[in-house]
Amino acid sequence: MKRILVAVVVVVMCVVSAQLIAQAQEGTGAKFGGVVVGGASVTATVDAIHAETRTVTLKTKDGQVKSVKCGPEVKNFAQIAKGDTVNIDYTEYVSIAVGGPGAVPSRADSTEVSRAALGEKPAGTITTTTDVVGKVKAIDYTARTVTLEGPNKTVTVKVDAAAVNFDKVKAGDTVYMQYVQEMAVAVTK
Repeated sequence: MKRILVAVVVVVMCVVSAQLIAQAQEGTGAKFGGVVVGGASVTATVDAIHAETRTVTLKTKDGQVKSVKCGPEVKNFAQIAKGDTVNIDYTEYVSIAVGGPGAVPSRADSTEVSRAALGEKPAGTITTTTDVVGKVKAIDYTARTVTLEGPNKTVTVKVDAAAVNFDKVKAGDTVYMQYVQEMAVAVTK
């Protein structure tokens, strides 16, 4: 099941990357782009519940024990029972497209939250997305560094040797980046 989830996430991220590149091509003639996806999953069993402090003690299959305080946003805390399984999936990805000159640096942040209905076992997903448009201010092909001007600051980043088409990036080019973090938590019997 987790492999299927990861495969679906990779496909979705590739589609999103293709959309970013297409948007860049419409406005400025995108040269190339790419996606990096990562994530982790943890499964634990509810070992103890402390209702008065809203704390749940979790135990993983390898014997690690961790107490977690559940804030008021966990609306269905009363539905948690000893022996329940807690699944936590974390995924993050970065999608980058490089286009020709002309875009104005900008940044947009958004957060989406979903929760289980009242009376169900606790579950929810939180997704944060940051979209940034920046401009290449300088590039050092030998050191493989790029200085990017964003809407709020300028940074110099090292570009991995695995990045293709690095030699095609020029000062003045536009960089479109989307960074997404998603955490899904579900409690099941």
